[in-house]
Amino acid sequence: MRKFLLTLAVAVLAVGLVLPEAFAASFKFTGMYRYRGVSYDDADRDNSSEDGNQKADMLMRPRFTAVSEGGKVKAVWELDLGSGSWDAGKGAPKVNRHYVQFALPGTKLKVQYGRDDYFSADKTLVTSSGRNRTQGWELAGKAGGMKMTAWTVKVSEGAAGGSGGPWAGGNDSDVWHLNVSTKAAGVSLTPHLTIEKDGRGSGTTSPDRDIRWWGVRAKTKVGMFSLTGDLIYQEGTIDYPSSSATVNDIDIQASSMVISAKTKVGKSTVTLRAVSTSGDSDGLAASQSHGVTAQQSGSTELSRFSTPNNDAMGWYDNPQLISRKRYSTFTISNGNETRSGSGNGGTSGNGIRVMEVIVSHPISKKLSFKGNLSSIHSSESAQDISGGTQYVSDTSIGTEVDASLKYKFYKSLWAQVTYAYLAVGDYGKATNATKDFDNTWCWYFEIRHSF
Repeated sequence: MRKFLLTLAVAVLAVGLVLPEAFAASFKFTGMYRYRGVSYDDADRDNSSEDGNQKADMLMRPRFTAVSEGGKVKAVWELDLGSGSWDAGKGAPKVNRHYVQFALPGTKLKVQYGRDDYFSADKTLVTSSGRNRTQGWELAGKAGGMKMTAWTVKVSEGAAGGSGGPWAGGNDSDVWHLNVSTKAAGVSLTPHLTIEKDGRGSGTTSPDRDIRWWGVRAKTKVGMFSLTGDLIYQEGTIDYPSSSATVNDIDIQASSMVISAKTKVGKSTVTLRAVSTSGDSDGLAASQSHGVTAQQSGSTELSRFSTPNNDAMGWYDNPQLISRKRYSTFTISNGNETRSGSGNGGTSGNGIRVMEVIVSHPISKKLSFKGNLSSIHSSESAQDISGGTQYVSDTSIGTEVDASLKYKFYKSLWAQVTYAYLAVGDYGKATNATKDFDNTWCWYFEIRHSF
């Protein structure tokens, strides 16, 4: 009996020690498993060389979430377990996200720090889907009766040789964002500001960047249409720490506009959408290649719109073959792609203008359709290079048709197949070209389990 009582006492003591910890945090295991593939031809718009291909990959993304303090504290740890090729090799696991989020005592705000998606109010200038999945701090919630979000991310920390010196912080690269939301006269308004400060410039080989994006998102309803508008004005400088006869500092004045009108027609949802980002009409100086920092001939102003981190953070939701986003993010060798909505001023666009109709329709409870018909133009013709490549004045990138079917086997499991076809225009064609560009087609498929 004494042995039983002793064992019981030890068990009670163990439970007493463990229970406080057990109730301190609750754990949740979620994630997704994806298998996707692609088949395409003439993505580079050139049928004289074979670039058609078929590819597939798989990705498992398990997520572990711990919630404690009655929901006031949350920690997330998410892995990438992927396979980019069909071989016997095993790719090493990678950490995709890791962050802690907690309620700020005495306020309606939450603080977050760690690696996650940090995006702008329009989710286009700075977007998720890995384009800005990086280390950062965020403060979000309600303050002064308005919703607000403020964050800062570190693009580069302490790069050697920065023009600001070791103590000035100028050898870092940071991006900040602030937005607030309010309502006035039936219109939801979200003004926002994004700032990039990159002090890693070195002589005439790379510049510093001091750029600001002033924007506003407006949402309202007029009659049968739900309207959304995003306007952004970009201004700032690209400065070289050392100047020379061949390198000039660049002043930026550019803009972006995205307007959409959505309505219901029977069971279908129809969206009319227009996108316009400014381009640059100036040619490039001799021996230059197209890009954000390319030196222009006879001008030090850049009016072609770009996104933070040298055009690497933005991802516009444009037609599939132009943006590689709407239906699949699978990479192909695409000479038309311009994820940022601006291109490089060369073959992939000099600003962009898109007019399109997007239709979504539920065929049944499990099967749905989504597609778009899109007219795509560059805002300006491709930039001529002095003494180098000269381009035709045509701004037509082409007309794209996308059609996608999605089938839900269960609530957590779906499959999707998409066909995209681009009847290509002559934008980016050299004046001495001997043949026209060729049309592009692509098949995408994906099956995904979320758990």
